[in-house]
Amino acid sequence: MKHIILLIIAFFPAGYVSSAPMSVAPNVRQQDASELVTIGINYLDEGKHDQAIESFTQAISLNPRFAQAYTYRGIAFISKGKLAQAMPDFTEAIRLDSNNSVAYHFRGILYAEKQDYERALVDFNEAIRLNPQYADAYVSRGRIYTDKENYDRALADFNKALRLNPQSMLGYYHRGLIYYYVKDYNHAIADFTEVIRLEPTYANAYNNRGSSYFYQQDYDRAIADFTRAIQLSPRDPRAYKNRGDAYAKKGKRDLAQADWVKARQFEANK
Repeated sequence: MKHIILLIIAFFPAGYVSSAPMSVAPNVRQQDASELVTIGINYLDEGKHDQAIESFTQAISLNPRFAQAYTYRGIAFISKGKLAQAMPDFTEAIRLDSNNSVAYHFRGILYAEKQDYERALVDFNEAIRLNPQYADAYVSRGRIYTDKENYDRALADFNKALRLNPQSMLGYYHRGLIYYYVKDYNHAIADFTEVIRLEPTYANAYNNRGSSYFYQQDYDRAIADFTRAIQLSPRDPRAYKNRGDAYAKKGKRDLAQADWVKARQFEANK
């Protein structure tokens, strides 16, 4: 979720002005509300979520019809883990501005978090209809198709996202998962390697690339990747389990057993 928030903030510039009708307040009030949103975005960028929420709330108080303020406050609530409070903000932003593709996208993400995949798909489709260049919305829709095991549609969405944004870390990551699921390990490794280039501290990319190497029987490279995943995420039982399996394939039973014990311990403490 963190990566999606950062990508959307980059896409949705501070200079955005909602196309929804503004309140009858004087222009200075709207200017003040816009300035408060800009201040809130800066707080959000700095990880100061409470201050960001306060700024967006003040903007809404000045102009209750300012769709952008609701959209960004919803993003701030998500970054705080307050998903239930985020949902009404995105819905209100959409009510005020039916062309708000970002609000549709984020509300779709929240529906997906609740495993309400049909509503999520409706919102992602609308976000894409409103903005066909919205790379992250294709990634999000592709994830829904992945969950439905509709891999052809998922792959098409990830490919589209990467054509629109060749720096989409999430696009490469989720496309890599598709290739992994269909046992196309060479392409999976290529995509996870690109993820690592873009985000060198993303433990899951090392773990999944390691698994791809494992199924190619390249156990040394698999162990190297699982070891890096453990360094980045020391309490993830999957990496220990996977490395243990790779050690076992190399006949290193003691090392394998030690990793399997740790995997069981961390799994029990989840």
